[in-house]
Amino acid sequence: MIPELILTPGKEHNRPLICLVNTFDVPDFIELQDYEKELVVSTLKEGGDSCFLYTKNGYLAFVRVAHGLPLYLTNEGLRKAASKLAEKIRDTGSTEVTITGSEIDHSMILSFAEGFVLSLYRFDKYITVRDKIKRLPETITVSYDISSDDFEWLKRSCEAVNAARDMINEPSGKLNAKAFADAVRHLGNEAGFSTEIFDENRIAALKMGGLLGINSGSIDPPGFCVLEHKPANAVNSNPLVLIG
Repeated sequence: MIPELILTPGKEHNRPLICLVNTFDVPDFIELQDYEKELVVSTLKEGGDSCFLYTKNGYLAFVRVAHGLPLYLTNEGLRKAASKLAEKIRDTGSTEVTITGSEIDHSMILSFAEGFVLSLYRFDKYITVRDKIKRLPETITVSYDISSDDFEWLKRSCEAVNAARDMINEPSGKLNAKAFADAVRHLGNEAGFSTEIFDENRIAALKMGGLLGINSGSIDPPGFCVLEHKPANAVNSNPLVLIG
């Protein structure tokens, strides 16, 4: 699961707010007191990669975009900056946040949002005393001119990463071969890819001795999952095969 992601066009300034900037100035659409503006500008000019402050309308954070780097390195730096900022925002107990920017490439907003969403992940499935858990943002609004396709990619990629994390964090006693196969089949139904599950007889018939040998130390029968995705408008004719 990921927080609810909402896309709004233009530039919002509702608090709590995270704003990406490529200069040392506070964007005109954000209203601040003079002393607050001076604090933001001085912090960023002195080399800080971000400035975090509380205002009467909620917290506000500015993140300075690095200059002079290839775009892919800038975007990776923004993912890391988002991760650091997420640690502070966890402590606020805020249940919502808006991410916006001023005069920057739309990919920078997407990269920052990706890093922020993924940094909020936690595996709390088996925690029973939930009143002691810090609340995390449940709604994240991305306020920038981003295409719906790019925004959909952001949501789906974050969901996929967290689905993989959930399976990794499950204890082996819970996620054995059969349970894993069931989870894969469920993901296939949701995402639109086909799944084929080989049982022990099929694995033996295909002479997959390595898998059978490893499984001989388990009380649970083996399974082998084949996932296949055939998009309607594939960009190439050669299949991409991943084995793990």
